[in-house]
Amino acid sequence: MQWDLKIIDGPDAGASHRLEPGETLVGRSNEARVRLSSPSVSWEHLVISFSQNSLDAQNLSASGTLINGQRIVGKTKLHDGDKLQLAEGVVLTVDRLDGQTGNLALKWLIVLLIVAMVGVIALFLMPDEQSSGPTRNWDRAYAQLDAWLAGQTGQQHLPAVARELLEDGWRHEKSADYRGATRAFGKLQLLLLARPEFAAADEADTDALEKLLSGEERRLTDKTAQAAIVQFARRSLRFDKKLATEPE
Repeated sequence: MQWDLKIIDGPDAGASHRLEPGETLVGRSNEARVRLSSPSVSWEHLVISFSQNSLDAQNLSASGTLINGQRIVGKTKLHDGDKLQLAEGVVLTVDRLDGQTGNLALKWLIVLLIVAMVGVIALFLMPDEQSSGPTRNWDRAYAQLDAWLAGQTGQQHLPAVARELLEDGWRHEKSADYRGATRAFGKLQLLLLARPEFAAADEADTDALEKLLSGEERRLTDKTAQAAIVQFARRSLRFDKKLATEPE
């Protein structure tokens, strides 16, 4: 079974994307498989998960996502013809493609197996997005955000558990306990996005984390820190969740 994601309303209307097995990020990010140009769409707005037995959508945006007019919470199953509204005037639909022959399905399975093997090899041979090389220093970004959180919790602007979750997630990740890191960063993201000022900062400064990683942001303001820590938790959650599901 195959699925198409079609854009039926908005600046990118008419475009169609064949969904691949795994996760498909939808948004304005350069990393999004389905990249949208509307400024009303979040940088990382939606993730669509495609497995052999199901197609699911999960909202990542503080602005929310509607499926057939209903706001979704958590992972939501998609059906043929469902309409996804990401913002005012930005609508997508999912279409199931039937009539695939047995030989084609077998060839597709073989291709997927080869791609999976190449992906596993690449995971160990190539640097990933958590690399702490000269242009993307995650250790430095963590230290800056941890120090900022210490001040915020010390002044009781944030509960102490916020810093504890950041430190727990980082410690678990460094010890390769990706399931523990996923739990900690997931809770931290929910805690932060429940506060309007963090969600607003994330939307206003989508490159805050990149500035920390590259060393461009020498003086960390509260607004930049609010945006960067939301993005740090989100990116770390995606990274750890991916590794947590890899076969041992």
